[in-house]
Amino acid sequence: MLRPALLAGLFLVEVVGPHVAELMDRIRARRVKPLASSRPRRGEFAELAQWHLATGQPLPQVDEHVVRERLAAGWGRQDPLLQVSFGELGRDMGTQQFRAREIQAVRDHAEAAVAKVGTAPYWARDAALVDRADGTGTTPWSLPLTSMQADDLAMIVVQRLPFRGRSGQRNARKRADGADHPFLPAAAAGRAGIVPVLPGEQEN
Repeated sequence: MLRPALLAGLFLVEVVGPHVAELMDRIRARRVKPLASSRPRRGEFAELAQWHLATGQPLPQVDEHVVRERLAAGWGRQDPLLQVSFGELGRDMGTQQFRAREIQAVRDHAEAAVAKVGTAPYWARDAALVDRADGTGTTPWSLPLTSMQADDLAMIVVQRLPFRGRSGQRNARKRADGADHPFLPAAAAGRAGIVPVLPGEQEN
């Protein structure tokens, strides 16, 4: 009988892994897409905010480390925009990230949208259903994720890939040193220094 840790690792690689790979492809494509040199415009943001209101889609949410940075920089804990990812919104508009004065310029539209639709992590909101590991039905393969959470999940999956032997370890190290990985962005792999074993962008 397989050990629980091994079963969990196999589930991550075989069931969750393909979905993580597809998600990371989408995230990489978004990260490398060229952005206009112009700054975000209030009128364009108003249109984007209206789209969120019309579709009921929450505004994108920042990772917790960004919330901590904002609080340290003087943002109020009750600020309705504290958890809004203006980095993701800027990418949706195809422009550079918002600076502080540009956030203030669109604050009314952003606050109105947050009041109606709230915030949620940008990725995996429409996660496909997979069979549960305990065999009791189906469940989304992931909760919604920020891009950093997606990077972290990719690292977890990679750590459970069954590399064996010296050649496998060398390949794992090579990938961790920066080569493309089927799940993990090269920069994240290099930063983590991952060597998989078994089992085992600033945004604003």
